[in-house]
Amino acid sequence: SLDDYERRLWSEGCTLEMLQWYHDKRREYTNHVQMMAEFPSNDIEAFAATGSGVFEPEQLEALRSDCRVPVAVGDVDARQGSVGGTFVKRLTGPMSVWEMPRAGGRYLTTVDVGGRSAKADWSVIAVMSIDDLRTRRPEVVAQWRGHIDHDLLAWKAAAIARIYNNATLVIESNTLETEYTGIDGGEYVLSVLARHYRELYYRAPRRPGFHTNVRTKSQAIYRLITAVRERTYVERDHTAVDEMSTYETTCKGSYEARGGCHDDVLMTRAIALWVIEGMKRHGPITDEDRRALLEPYAT
Repeated sequence: SLDDYERRLWSEGCTLEMLQWYHDKRREYTNHVQMMAEFPSNDIEAFAATGSGVFEPEQLEALRSDCRVPVAVGDVDARQGSVGGTFVKRLTGPMSVWEMPRAGGRYLTTVDVGGRSAKADWSVIAVMSIDDLRTRRPEVVAQWRGHIDHDLLAWKAAAIARIYNNATLVIESNTLETEYTGIDGGEYVLSVLARHYRELYYRAPRRPGFHTNVRTKSQAIYRLITAVRERTYVERDHTAVDEMSTYETTCKGSYEARGGCHDDVLMTRAIALWVIEGMKRHGPITDEDRRALLEPYAT
């Protein structure tokens, strides 16, 4: 008998003799990823399967099947000190939209903070639809990816979240807390932003933002691994799948992108799914628990 992978090899021109060799050889390895690392069947496996990859290639290809060309491309005209802004369509731009905001729709916006220069890591703002977390899968509906000053990134993210029906806004806070502590009377950018945007995510009372550390990163990546395996969220951007294909487990057991690769888009998905898990446990966000949604995880 042939499994799905072997049927694909057959459709691509392999002979029965080739399939028999592959079938027997694969038994020598603990899992299929190790086999693909040693005996890749195509160029994608040759570059993606290293034996230390976090995500299974076949699962990533299934995830990629939902990726689409955006229905619109452009940018949001945001400025410091204001959460107002509108989406402006252009022929090219840092923002891709797969679905415009729907009346009554619920959304979650997550931000991974990168660098300012063109050679630095990307800053990414991702928007997910979260209408009914118990019956529908979260779905990526928009994404901004570029290089920008960190304070302006926070305001642009708030403007995008406002466009998407005042979405809950989750900003990875490590860089902002480090760079802006002591400015404006000891308040950093997120504290200032919190005065203007009410739907900001708090990891604990008076602590806005998602703080990435060894524990929270492991938890977030674990949820992403599970979501990819079970296909419990809908991906629309090929870049996210590309980053997952080069995401690895280090010899120390931590997670990181392969040298020369990025994980900025990937992290917005991981953080979003981590927050969504908290929403499922706590139910709808209310005014009373908004500032302590996941207080047990505070650091």
